[in-house]
Amino acid sequence: MLRPIILLLACSGPICVDGHFASGDLRGFSCAKPETEVITLDREVAVREIRGRAHKLDESGPPAAEVLVEIRPLEGRGEILTARTDDRGRFKFKHMPPGRYQFKATLDGFKSVAGGIVVSSTADKGSDISLVMYLGR
Repeated sequence: MLRPIILLLACSGPICVDGHFASGDLRGFSCAKPETEVITLDREVAVREIRGRAHKLDESGPPAAEVLVEIRPLEGRGEILTARTDDRGRFKFKHMPPGRYQFKATLDGFKSVAGGIVVSSTADKGSDISLVMYLGR
């Protein structure tokens, strides 16, 4: 008599459903196609306003245009806000109140970058966010 074999598959990270993470810390953020890896920064970035640049491969690499940059406040129940980098890799979120934010930067074919941002009037005046987008596998 033949018996069916049941295989259980374990997932090591959050699952993407309809182009967005369905669970975990990144719940609601967009997934890259394919989402190969998310590089999570180990410390928050302190800035006066949420703006910066994205580059491919390293900080001196070419600008990364069309990167989807998403942010959401950590306090309260704020919505995810989005911006795309321009041809020079620049992005900006205008008039964000002081506080802590979570961000994720996504570009298809590249590893995503996620981390924390603190918007504070005491941050360095010239501080910008520099994102490096590494090729995915």
